[in-house]
Amino acid sequence: RIARVVHRHPFELSEAQLQAGARPAHVMGAVMAIPRSAWHAAGPFDESYFLYLEETEWQQRAATRGLAVRPALDSEFMHLHRGGALEGAVPSNEYLTSLHRYLTDGGASPAAVEWLFRVCLGSSVAAFAVLRVITRFVFQGRGPLARAASEAAREGLRVVPPRRS
Repeated sequence: RIARVVHRHPFELSEAQLQAGARPAHVMGAVMAIPRSAWHAAGPFDESYFLYLEETEWQQRAATRGLAVRPALDSEFMHLHRGGALEGAVPSNEYLTSLHRYLTDGGASPAAVEWLFRVCLGSSVAAFAVLRVITRFVFQGRGPLARAASEAAREGLRVVPPRRS
């Protein structure tokens, strides 16, 4: 959500748009197949990104060299991460650090990015805290929703946005 505000988030396309020939801004690195010629033209992934957005940055760099992402529409994949549970809605420090770098390297103001991080993270933590209180009274603190809300609130309180250098 933060990146969409500063117009740098890779857009999502429907299956109909892809069938009609629309090209995605990037694809998830876990499902990329890169021709050797493209790898040599754009260079390797920037290893100073840790865990997130290195493939996005690489695909953007490849695009500046005239290369395009083309989806294999008949392929299927399953990418398992953070279990897909409610607590996965709170971004990790690693993701925030990479997103901060990606946005500021792309020209976004570090102060604006940090302000957006604080607003978005603060509202997420507040929402999970409210959900935690509601589930405590409704479900007496039991059940998967109550456990997920508690974990999300605890995780959100541990996340610290990157500091400007």
